[in-house]
Formats: sequence, structure tokens, C-alpha cells
Amino acid sequence: MSLASHLGVRVALGTGIALTLLTAVFVLSRAGQPAHAQPSAPITITEQAITLDAANIMIAAATARAREMGVAVSVVVVDGHGLEKAMVRMDGARVTSANVAYGKANTAAVRQQTSEAYGQGLLDNPLLLHSAFAVQPNIFVTPGGLPIIVDGQVVGAIGSGGGSAPEDLQVATAGLAAIQ
Repeated sequence: MSLASHLGVRVALGTGIALTLLTAVFVLSRAGQPAHAQPSAPITITEQAITLDAANIMIAAATARAREMGVAVSVVVVDGHGLEKAMVRMDGARVTSANVAYGKANTAAVRQQTSEAYGQGLLDNPLLLHSAFAVQPNIFVTPGGLPIIVDGQVVGAIGSGGGSAPEDLQVATAGLAAIQ
């Protein structure tokens, strides 16, 4: 073996040992320290939400009640944030009834009260009444939107649209009763 090749191996071996030692020093210096700084606040929040199965049960019960009443409606179930979970527009229901049903369900979820109660509260404050519709899309203030409350928390809402106010309320009430 030549002197050059002998030195080359020694240099390579020496570099390898040096890198190993540097890595060991770094790892040992970080021992006991968390890999990443932990935030002081949690980054996830567990919340209750209406399930798709429960939403479908509600829709089935609501549409069954609407058929008994002889009215064609749309029924929408939303989660606690007002996002659509399930929806049906019965045969013969006006196309616009789907938007009305969603608006009532959305109102009940995000306002955490019935759509009718929210509307009644707005009647006492005309300025708020006019601004509510300007800044909050998909708000409806007539009967037919009911919040779904579990352990004091709104986990969703159901809305019915396409019938008269009393009919929509009866349909939504039948849907809500199916999971209570």
C-alpha cells in the first residue's frame, strides 16, 4: 500500500470519526430539551358535532311529517358552525325552498337560538334588523329553524322551508324530535 493511499484512508477515517464525534456532541447537548417548542395553548379543540347518521335520521323524520301534512318542503341539517351536513328537497318543493331551509338552519346554529326567536329579538332593534341582513348572509328570521343542543352546546341545527311558517316549524320539530 502506498503512502498516499494510506494517508487517504486515514484522512477519510479521521473525517468519519470527527463527524461522528460532532454529531454525538450535538445530540448530547440537546438531551433533555424538547424537540420542538411546545405552544402554551392547545392547538386542537375537541367539540361535539351532529353526525351524518343523526342528520339523515332527522331528515327522514322531517320529510315523513311533511308527507303526512301534504306539504313539499326542503329540509337542511347543518353543524354547529352552520355548514351543511345533509339536505333534501322533496319532489314538488320549490327550488328556492332549499335556500330558505338552509338559511333557517344556519341562523339557528350560528345565533344559537331558533330562527323565529332571533327574528323576534331583531324587531326590538330596527337598526340591528337592517344591518343583520347586510352583514350576515343566509339569515332567516321566520319559524322553521331549530338548534340541536347537546349538554348545553349547539352541535347543529335543522331548518325547513317551502311550507307556511307553522308548517315549516312542525316539520323541523319532527326532525329534531327524532334524535331526542
